[in-house]
Amino acid sequence: MAIASLLKSERFYRDAAQWDLGRATFHPDAALTYINVAWYEGNVEDFLRQSAQMHKGKVKIIHSSFNPVDIHVRGDPGVSEAFCVVASSITLDGVDYELASHMRLFTRLQKLSDSNKWRLLSLESSYVRDRLITAFPTVHADVQLAKTHEAQAYPKSYRC
Repeated sequence: MAIASLLKSERFYRDAAQWDLGRATFHPDAALTYINVAWYEGNVEDFLRQSAQMHKGKVKIIHSSFNPVDIHVRGDPGVSEAFCVVASSITLDGVDYELASHMRLFTRLQKLSDSNKWRLLSLESSYVRDRLITAFPTVHADVQLAKTHEAQAYPKSYRC
């Protein structure tokens, strides 16, 4: 139960731009952390810094995490797997779109000996599929997204 709550809290804090609370869900030693998602690979400190920058930009996201479908604990280390849908609104070539990226999230966790609390060591994603639809379907229906320069600037998993 503590691990499931920790995993949901991490996603919530990121979406709510509560960066300090989100950081507290990870291991205190950033050198031991590893994040690998479509747009970033590295430690938690840089991940949160870049997330904060992205939050100010044109991509606003909401993570709809499902309860972890698999949690395994063996002493102090643990691993989990969950499904997640990332929903965002983006504008390409003046057209508003709704993007839903379906993925699986994999985490490694460690129970800290000094506090007896679980913390994330790693967060990795495996993308399953995307769905991109116009926010107003009758507007600009003839735009060819895959060929636009702006669409190419996004990670491949964010493009159709």
